[in-house]
Amino acid sequence: MRPVIKGLSHDLYELNTYLPEDIENFCLSFRIRIGPECSIGADNFDLSICTPKWLDESLWEPQWGKGLLIIRKYDFGVIRNLIQNYVDACEGESWHEIAMQLSSVFLWEYEGYRP
Repeated sequence: MRPVIKGLSHDLYELNTYLPEDIENFCLSFRIRIGPECSIGADNFDLSICTPKWLDESLWEPQWGKGLLIIRKYDFGVIRNLIQNYVDACEGESWHEIAMQLSSVFLWEYEGYRP
């Protein structure tokens, strides 16, 4: 089984046309909808993308880095390709197995869920 990106979005901006005021100093959260290639369904995975300059100017306390992509400047094509390459490298016998691989980098909406 293989995962497929079914959507890539931000709550406020259209990612295909968005450009931050300073491409070397920004932080932006992406929602990535990923599901099995054999299904129309998808789960939500979140990822924050920011620059070293933004981190240096914005964070005063130590922070963990899961769900974080650090990139030198904003280039949606590069960001999209990095996300796509990571998703393409994942595979498994079940959706849960794949989602666990994805959640090692992205924040999965069902991570830690226990029925």
